[in-house]
Amino acid sequence: MIKIPAIEVSHFEAYDNYCFLHTTDNKYLITHTLKSVEEKLPQHHFLRVHRSHIINIKHIDFLDESNVYVNSHKISVGKSHREELLKMINLL
Repeated sequence: MIKIPAIEVSHFEAYDNYCFLHTTDNKYLITHTLKSVEEKLPQHHFLRVHRSHIINIKHIDFLDESNVYVNSHKISVGKSHREELLKMINLL
């Protein structure tokens, strides 16, 4: 087991019944679904932006029409999640 502070997590990516946890330097496979991970995360730092991705809003580099870039990773933003993402960014 490895303890990783939430602030170091840049995003989570769904992978079947598991998910990948991404930090700036590493990628870890964890044995939880993205949904179960989402339920445990602090909502003021993390946001689901696609059915397969949860991002840490503190790690956003920039965004364009349909993507958000988190630590140089291009992540698609679902249409149903875009409005919530824009609201959170405006609150920063």
